[in-house]
Amino acid sequence: DARTAEAAVAAFGSARMVAATEPLVALLDRRDPMSRHRALRIRALQALAELGDPAVLPRIKQFFRTWFALVSPEERRAAYASLEFYPAPARRPWVRQGLRASDRVVRETCLRLNADADGPDESR
Repeated sequence: DARTAEAAVAAFGSARMVAATEPLVALLDRRDPMSRHRALRIRALQALAELGDPAVLPRIKQFFRTWFALVSPEERRAAYASLEFYPAPARRPWVRQGLRASDRVVRETCLRLNADADGPDESR
């Protein structure tokens, strides 16, 4: 059941279950060409962000591609939005890349994150 799977993934993130990192990344590594699991994949991106492990970012780099990405625009936008929960130094390269994206939502998200990084609170 899709709703049960989404609830389980949400619980992993909110409970900060670090052991869930590998299964979440494995879920995101699988292709979803028909977007049947889009909501679950977006929730997995959010759960990983709640865990906040910057080592995950290079492992999910396919969500930050702006050209010839095999992920839906919604998934890409969710990935960029999730960068807010990672430490500023770890997210910086992805934010810089997003500033050049053709997707207006991604660019606006990255502009906000870039401005936040320039502010006084970089401790996230």
